[in-house]
Amino acid sequence: MEARLTLAPPRLSTVWRDALLILGLGLLSRFWLYGQALLINEVFSLGRTPLDLLCSWDCGWYQDLAQHGYHQQPLGPEGNPDADGKANWAFFPLFPLAARALMELGLGSFQLAAQLLNNLAFCASLGLLFSHLQRWLPRQDVWFVLLLLAFSPYSLYFSAPYTESLYLLLMLASLLAAHQGRWLLAGLCGALLSATRNLGVFLAFSLAALALQQFGWRALLRFAPGTERAWLACVLCGAGLFAYMAFLQAWVGDALAFSHVQAAWGGEFMNPFKRILQGLGASGYEFYCALSLSAGLAAGLYLARRGFWAEALVLFIGCLIPATVRLASAPRYALTLFPVYLAIGLAVRGRPVLQLGLLLPAASFGGFLVAAWMATKVVAL
Repeated sequence: MEARLTLAPPRLSTVWRDALLILGLGLLSRFWLYGQALLINEVFSLGRTPLDLLCSWDCGWYQDLAQHGYHQQPLGPEGNPDADGKANWAFFPLFPLAARALMELGLGSFQLAAQLLNNLAFCASLGLLFSHLQRWLPRQDVWFVLLLLAFSPYSLYFSAPYTESLYLLLMLASLLAAHQGRWLLAGLCGALLSATRNLGVFLAFSLAALALQQFGWRALLRFAPGTERAWLACVLCGAGLFAYMAFLQAWVGDALAFSHVQAAWGGEFMNPFKRILQGLGASGYEFYCALSLSAGLAAGLYLARRGFWAEALVLFIGCLIPATVRLASAPRYALTLFPVYLAIGLAVRGRPVLQLGLLLPAASFGGFLVAAWMATKVVAL
């Protein structure tokens, strides 16, 4: 593991200043994103309302879930029978449930509730990432990583009515708690993570890697005092997934309906490495997806070499598991994972010119991805 920096406890005034700066960064990046979306909507006469600017692709499925709940038979997001057999069982419950809770509290509109939920979750995620990164990076490099994540083209997905913001927040909360030895909190956040997306259950492997670093394998195998909390945290990571499976069994008679329905979207199981290699030999969107997964895996290998096994496992799992089913949406799956940005921060540590050279094109490319997303072009899927 990379040597940790020795930090003196920050003064309260410094904590408040950092919190305000992080909040300001989060809000500024969201204003930048929405400003681009408004401009694109006007220039290309897309006719979207302010609340519907970022509602594309699976947004309709989440809206239907928040408003009507899970169907008992394959239906599209408009409630009509789906010829392909698609059903909202593919979408995990925590995000639409949280949006529905905000709707019940008076926000009314799903779009308003989802935007508020995701933007608040993203700002909170920046705060947790700031705390997480200070263990290994000097302050100025920490701010670079936050800027890169906030203005990355892929930060679009943190404001769209998707699960990315909530997933990022819960993952960071779980890993940060585990690093601090707060294993019960880590496990509870892991349980919520697996209720947000099926990949959340695999955070157990990252928590296990941290437990190995903290306790050693002998202590873990002997269940030495203190290790029982780490074991419990790993087990809890499956609670959200298994609760959803129990619901599906009772509701539609198939605990694995969320997996079986993937075939309706054209998903089929294949060796992920073979699929990625095939994509790299293709062109257009397939090549872009395979390249994104390759970048995520390369970042994972870099982190593993530096001893960041918990974060590396997030990337290995987050890239390879989706690739067993399809390449589509790979950039969203791989390049919204925070360890990618940790790897970049470590690689360009103390090199401000190179950091600026990464930030400027990243922020510039965002407009293209926003336009593609709003026009429902497959490149932004």
